[in-house]
Formats: sequence, structure tokens, C-alpha cells
Amino acid sequence: MLYALTDPILLTRPITATAFPLRLRLHYKAARVGGVMFTTESQMRFHAVVIAALAALTAGCATTGTTTILSSASTPQAASAPVVVKPEWVPLTEGAGLSYDENYKYHPSEMKLSNEKLLRGDSWDGYLKAYVESFPPKKRGPILQGITRHVTDYDKVERFIRFEPVRYMSGPYSKTSYLAVVGTLRPGKVTAFLKFHYYGDSWLFAKSFKIVTDGVSFQSPEIKFRQDHYGGNVWETAYLNLSKKEYRAVAEKIVSSEEAIIRFQGKQYYSDLTVTDRMRDDIKYMLKALDQIGVE
Repeated sequence: MLYALTDPILLTRPITATAFPLRLRLHYKAARVGGVMFTTESQMRFHAVVIAALAALTAGCATTGTTTILSSASTPQAASAPVVVKPEWVPLTEGAGLSYDENYKYHPSEMKLSNEKLLRGDSWDGYLKAYVESFPPKKRGPILQGITRHVTDYDKVERFIRFEPVRYMSGPYSKTSYLAVVGTLRPGKVTAFLKFHYYGDSWLFAKSFKIVTDGVSFQSPEIKFRQDHYGGNVWETAYLNLSKKEYRAVAEKIVSSEEAIIRFQGKQYYSDLTVTDRMRDDIKYMLKALDQIGVE
């Protein structure tokens, strides 16, 4: 039986133009154009030539590595892992028991402390370092634990350090009612107040407040509240001087309580504030700092 060269059962076209030697491709083309018919013997010889050419091609590819071996450029690269920088803790000052991370990404403009608080580098270098180091080393730890939980600034005219709670936009003291310790620091002494701060969208015209700590009540006398407003919100603020023993005792009861609720009392209206753990801790550490410095 005779088969035409174009019969797909017997012969398929090479994958690429370079798969056959030029001589063989010319022979193949001529056979297709002229419609040459092969005998069985010539067909077998033709198949032998094709097989030999394919074997040579395969051997050449294996030698050069162009088909069976992937180059390094085509191999997918693994995603590089993020670089982890280990903290490098350096003592903040002698005797304080606090350190700062020298490898912190914002150091030295911002210092990350071992008590998980942040301290501005210019505040530390500008005035806090000299103030803290004016005390004996054994007092510096409690003083720094209290101060670093607050924000500070230096009054160059009156020459004192002002401190108040940190009021970040997302923090517990931003645009809300709160209880905190505020005041001023001078060499060897401090003036400190317990600050009662109401914040809301309606005036209370508060004149007093009531505190309930674990079921025990304290009713304040009538006291002056300072009032202000902005952008549709109002705030009213009163202060108790912590140099007075009875007011210091009130602060101590709030710190040691499981629950403390403050009711801001107006003539017709009132508003309640539940003291948060963050507020309680900030007051506790600041009271310990005040004990080391001395309240005026």
C-alpha cells in the first residue's frame, strides 16, 4: 500500500522551522508541492532520516541546556522576608530602671522606652534630663514612670515644666470626659491638681460632682467650673489641689478602687464618667512621682 506524504498518520509537521536540517526541510517542501508518492522502501528510508534528525536535535538540546534545563532567570524567586531589627536597649539615666531602644525607627527624635511609652527626644534633651538628674538616682525611677505617662512642655518665661495627660486623637483623653493629674514641675517641688473634665454637646453648668468608689460616696462642695466651647462641643473643668490631704485621699481611693464613677452635677442636668483603667494607672504613677518630688 502507498501513502501520501501528507497523511497525518505517518508524518506530522515539525514543531519549529529549526527542528529539521535545511536539506530535509527542502525535501519535505518539494514532496508536498509536487505530490510525490513514496514506496514502502522509500518511506522507511525517509522515516529513518527523520528519526535520526530528531535524535540529533534532542542530543544537541540536552548538551546546550536550551530545552530541558531552566535558566536561573526563568526560575521564580522567593519573596524576600522583611528585615527584623532587634531592639538595642540603652539605660536612659542612672538609677531609673528605664531604657530606650536605640534601634527604634524614629530614634532619636522619638524615644521608645522599656515601659512601652514614647518620649520626645527634644523634650528629654531640652529640659527633662536635667530635671530628673537633679534628684538622687534612687528617686529617678518613680519620677520618670509618672512623667513619661504624660505630655510635657517647658515654659521659658516662668521656668517650669507643665505636664498633662497625653491627648492623642485616638487616645482616652481626646474629645471625652476624663479624670487626670495635671500641674507644674520646678526643682525640688511640684504643684499638682486632680482635674475633673466634662466634655459633651450640651452645657451642664456644673457646680459640683459626686464620686462613688466601690459603693462609697464623696460629695464635693460647690466648686467653680471653667467653661469653654468649640465646634458644637462644650467642656467644663474643675480642679482639686492635691496638696490638701482630703483631696489626696480622694485620689488614692479612686486609684485603689475596682470601680469609680464621677457624676458632674448641674442645676438641672448631670453626666456620669466611669474612670478607665488607663486613667487610674496614670493617676497612680503620677502620685508616686509626686511623693518623690514633694507637692507644694
